[in-house]
Amino acid sequence: MHQSGRILVDPEEVVIEGIEVENPETAEVTLTNVSKDPLSFSIKPGPTIDRSYEIKPAHLSLSPKESIVIQITASLLRKHKAGWTIRDVIHI
Repeated sequence: MHQSGRILVDPEEVVIEGIEVENPETAEVTLTNVSKDPLSFSIKPGPTIDRSYEIKPAHLSLSPKESIVIQITASLLRKHKAGWTIRDVIHI
């Protein structure tokens, strides 16, 4: 778990393996509003050349102490050499 300001992110780091051009993979992350105020925000991954990310839901509103599970789906737009590892960071 990682607390960044007003949001608790669990797990802090998500590993998505086995992604291929025709085989997107999805991971789940729980976000919790740990502040005393309601929060509204959007989550957008940065631009990439050879992969894409879809986040559902991407626009969120959380009451104090409320949690929600989001899904992050990763897709490759072109093939990579066998054994390559890609690491990206999505900031919330």
